Amino acid sequence: MKASGFRTFIAVCAGTQLAIIPLMLFRGDAVPVTAIAANALVIPLIGPLLVSGWGLAILGGACAPAATVLAIPIRFACRYVVAVASFFSAVPKAGIFGTTAGVLSVVIYLYALATIILRVRSGGALFKPAVAFMVAVMLALVPCTPIAAFSSSNRVTVLDVGEGDAILVQDRSGASVLVDGGPDGRLLMKKLEALNVRKLDAIVSSHPHADHEAGLITVLQQLPVGRLIDPGLPKMSGLYRTMIQVAESKGVKRTIAREGQVFRVSSSTELDVLYAPLDLEKIPEDVNDCSLVVMARVAGMRALLSGDIGPKAEDTLLGRHPNLECDLLKIPHQGAREAASARFYEACDPAVAAISVGRDNMYGHPAHECLELLASRGIRVARTDTDGDISLSVDNGRIGLVKARR
Repeated sequence: MKASGFRTFIAVCAGTQLAIIPLMLFRGDAVPVTAIAANALVIPLIGPLLVSGWGLAILGGACAPAATVLAIPIRFACRYVVAVASFFSAVPKAGIFGTTAGVLSVVIYLYALATIILRVRSGGALFKPAVAFMVAVMLALVPCTPIAAFSSSNRVTVLDVGEGDAILVQDRSGASVLVDGGPDGRLLMKKLEALNVRKLDAIVSSHPHADHEAGLITVLQQLPVGRLIDPGLPKMSGLYRTMIQVAESKGVKRTIAREGQVFRVSSSTELDVLYAPLDLEKIPEDVNDCSLVVMARVAGMRALLSGDIGPKAEDTLLGRHPNLECDLLKIPHQGAREAASARFYEACDPAVAAISVGRDNMYGHPAHECLELLASRGIRVARTDTDGDISLSVDNGRIGLVKARR
């Protein structure tokens, strides 16, 4: 392709992108700031590959051996297209709804696209729009480096409470939410006191198992709580019934969670209910599959708190919410052998996976199968049995991970 032809091709790619981005932003979608680069590298091959594919299909009926030989270079071309798509899709998307860096990335990307079109029409150099494009990509990458060890008041902390779950969500306005309470109320209260938690805007009981619920009873007895959110299961265990009774005696408002509910705790924090057992055709017999699944959003950071859902509940969740992208994923069931599937991790694509698990527990958690699956997907893992309290913070789009260490 001649230089002038290539410039025209780039301008067409830029124009196509420029036309669809407003529609994406209107729908609330994020913008793939590397799309123009990916298009420039693969689109010239798409037409020839389609024609070649049709030709091979016809040739295959007449002479299969010849078609097999001619398919070799086409196969390599297809692998190249897939490799390019995989490489550029790894760069995070940017949007007007997220961090400052994300907003700037979109604005600069739009400038780069418009400038490409204008420069091609006027015969000008493409250096400045190329630089703008690189800046847009770098800005899109800024929020996705949970490498720095810093803490802010906007954070989600997976508390080290032994073999169980207790997750504290806080923001700089002073709002605080506790999701599950672990098996030991006294230990949990010590943790909350050390973090200067004197009240809770809400507590969430994901499901009525002692390793998630026992500590909540102590919290309800000792701290002011604004609201109790629970799955509302008709069959109550003794512990579940006690928790409800304590909440009623303390005048705590109770809300039975339903899928689609959004609890706005403050201007920076909200809880989205993505899965609730009462919205299923039949309430699962396995109490783990009755776990509430909540997406906690704190100052633009997303934490998926998955209770102890099993494979059946996971399938239902993914069927209803195929995109569960998050910064922090709380691994179900202390990282058991079948804690989650590769499909689940792909849908979540977390920066950090947190496993809340007791040290030297009798169940062998976390299972090596779970750890190997996470490692195979390049997901960073933090564990309460080795790392203590795990805190993921966000400050102006930057995400920092702090481990208490034992």
